[in-house]
Amino acid sequence: MFVDNALLNLDRPEGLFLQLDGLIGPGRPEPMRVMSTSRVFAAAPSLIDRLHVDVWQRDKRPFGSLLQADLSSFRRRPAIGPEDIDQIEEALVPAMPHQVTWPHPPLDAARYHTRVELDRTYRSIQR
Repeated sequence: MFVDNALLNLDRPEGLFLQLDGLIGPGRPEPMRVMSTSRVFAAAPSLIDRLHVDVWQRDKRPFGSLLQADLSSFRRRPAIGPEDIDQIEEALVPAMPHQVTWPHPPLDAARYHTRVELDRTYRSIQR
């Protein structure tokens, strides 16, 4: 499995972070091959089992639509504007792995944010 070097840099301040434990085989965590922009790893048995055998028999192709929400996380510095921290953006950060893997991300983002805002409003009313 080819992984871009940028995605292996865990010191990045923000972005999409892969859950490498679910992608790279535990018996062989060292790269099988080091290239200029990526490294090649043995795939985790759980990943092999999860994906159809046809995926592993094709030529090299982007993981893209095969990425599932539990195989990534997202980190972003809070966006601070004239009205303090952007609450919509902050509310969506925990849901970002689902956003990048869901076939209809705007719908899921709206649903998620509506739930967060409803909870916040309810707590404000209680106070």
